Amino acid sequence: MRYTMFHKGTDEAVRILETARMQGKFEAVLDGLLALQPHWAMHGAPALDVAWEVAERAGLDLARAKVDRLHPDITALLNQDAADVRAAQIRFTPTFFMNGERLEVAGPRDLTDRIRAVVRQSR
Repeated sequence: MRYTMFHKGTDEAVRILETARMQGKFEAVLDGLLALQPHWAMHGAPALDVAWEVAERAGLDLARAKVDRLHPDITALLNQDAADVRAAQIRFTPTFFMNGERLEVAGPRDLTDRIRAVVRQSR
């Protein structure tokens, strides 16, 4: 999974997720943020305080995360993903790549079929 930061506040949401990764809570926090996304991720006016609360309820040590959110590794990840998005000319999500090639998919079934075919070929 790579981050595409197209909307206001996305960088802070990524910082929340990456501090969760540092604490071994990535999946729990990701699940919580996705489940409650309509409550915090309004386009143009994200309620990031709500996102932080969701992360805390999912088990994130908030005090530690608030310090770690500016960790140089997280900033480097944000910068690298932004550069990669520009270089790959990604304009929307989701965008899928397989073996370095952008996939144009007709839906979940098409994506699944393509993945299965590549796995079969690699055996």
